Amino acid sequence: MENGDLEKVLSNLAGIHSVKLVSAGNGNFSEVHVLASSDKAPKQVARDIETAILAYTGKRIDRKIISVAQVNGKIKQKEEKIQRRHDLRLVKISRGVSSDPVLEVTLEDDEREYVGNSRVLINDEKSIARAAALATVDALKSLEGCTGELESFEVFVYPSYKIIVAVFNTPDGKRVQAGFLEGDPIESGVKLTLEALLR
Repeated sequence: MENGDLEKVLSNLAGIHSVKLVSAGNGNFSEVHVLASSDKAPKQVARDIETAILAYTGKRIDRKIISVAQVNGKIKQKEEKIQRRHDLRLVKISRGVSSDPVLEVTLEDDEREYVGNSRVLINDEKSIARAAALATVDALKSLEGCTGELESFEVFVYPSYKIIVAVFNTPDGKRVQAGFLEGDPIESGVKLTLEALLR
């Protein structure tokens, strides 16, 4: 993957405005410069960048080469959406046990509940996490300004951890979100989707 392609992918991560990669000349990177919003701690931004680079290139980088500059807040018209992201929480998960099981996710904020559902096609960790992501997308359809569709959902398996990389289509364009698949796959799928769509 060319640096420019990877920079575009990284720039689509939640809270990231732009990324500049500096090559070391041996196929690795010597510097990673990031312009991010201030709603995440710099260390969290660096972890997100590190995880995404590993997932897309298979290369592990030293987090110390990542420099993060932050801007105060986001664009004015997104402030209400940011507040909603902080207030929205997962309150209930229900999963049918029939031959065609349906996973239902219930989210809520201080005003109301948002319910969405999706079928679990195969009873494995990836399919369950993907169904949770689809159910979350379905729930968010009733939250103004948070519409999106899940285009792709992949899980990369490494010896000691698993990483989800998902692509969402939104009215503002494609968004790429990466995160660890750990613990409950339903919660991992919900969390990743909220981070992608509630920017």
